[in-house]
Amino acid sequence: MVALRLIKRRGDGGRGIAIPDNILGILAWTLGAVIVAYLFRPPWSDRPNQAGPARRVVTSLQVGECTADIPEGGVKDTQVVPCDQSHRIEVYARLGLPDGGYPGDDAVNTRANEMCDSRLDDVPGGTDLPDGIEVSSLNPARDAWATGDRTIICILYFPAGRTGRVLSI
Repeated sequence: MVALRLIKRRGDGGRGIAIPDNILGILAWTLGAVIVAYLFRPPWSDRPNQAGPARRVVTSLQVGECTADIPEGGVKDTQVVPCDQSHRIEVYARLGLPDGGYPGDDAVNTRANEMCDSRLDDVPGGTDLPDGIEVSSLNPARDAWATGDRTIICILYFPAGRTGRVLSI
């Protein structure tokens, strides 16, 4: 850039060389910056994205999906896996609770258990589950209820894990 200003001021020749030279200089600085950024990137940038395609928000689980596990205590996401791989959860229904004020944790849990048990009776194979399988649900908490979430996700829980589907969904 300085060379172009000097050429313009002095009226010297060489403008044809100064322009490509400036472009090459800019490209060299850009390439250098990219290389430095790559060499000094944070160590955690090589880790796979923990919220990538295999991880999903729990409330988005769909019927027929399986997950590696859903830990206790207000978990927000879980690892979705193919049901023919080892898994601990199988989703068999998504049901909705009626609108209205939040009825409380106990009331939500009681109603969710009733609804999930009833729905399981309608699913092929649902009345003849192998031993050791627990029927449970993922229920909306008070804060989710306040945002309009009334969805109950009915699940089969396999404490020991399993491979393959239990239900024909």
